[in-house]
Amino acid sequence: MERLQTIFERISRAGARVGGVLLLVAVGLVTFEVIARKLFNFSMAGADELAGYAYALSMTWGYAYALHKRAHIRVDVVYARLPLVVRCVLDVVAFFAFTGLFALLTVRGYSVLEQTIDLNGRADTPLAVPLVYPQVPWLLGLVFFTLCLTLLSLRSFKALVTRNYDMAHEIAHGRPEDQVLGDDGVNPAEIAAAEGLESEDEKC
Repeated sequence: MERLQTIFERISRAGARVGGVLLLVAVGLVTFEVIARKLFNFSMAGADELAGYAYALSMTWGYAYALHKRAHIRVDVVYARLPLVVRCVLDVVAFFAFTGLFALLTVRGYSVLEQTIDLNGRADTPLAVPLVYPQVPWLLGLVFFTLCLTLLSLRSFKALVTRNYDMAHEIAHGRPEDQVLGDDGVNPAEIAAAEGLESEDEKC
């Protein structure tokens, strides 16, 4: 499963880069639209629509990259004060809840795409873009993110069942337990190392 996660991380990185390029292109289009309207009284129809598609695609494909970088927002005021075992249990519960939520969203997204295909839906805009074109990569982003969540959920659950709590914590946070900062923003491992050096000096 670790090898599969490495592959998923590489795919998520590529997806995030493509999403970033799309956002830059969207920014360029919107900027050109604003300047052209202001200075030349010219409008390039569809810039805002294309920017919306770029945003939707970069968002769904950016989910997985944020997951592997542990960049999603979490409030851990109480969590950080709990024992390691309890934190690992909460991490597993959170992973499975998150996976279930996005599994439902993915199923709903497939229903939207299916309806678009049946109705041959097009955007009600001057460009009249067939909606299947932006919706397919949008849905694939959701599917991929759900797969990434499923893999991390299974890995964290396996670590919890085998009582490998350090591994379970590392899967959920992306770093070993001794790298977590304390309440005062200081790394406990650094303090322990410094105290160890002081005690060695005293012995000498």
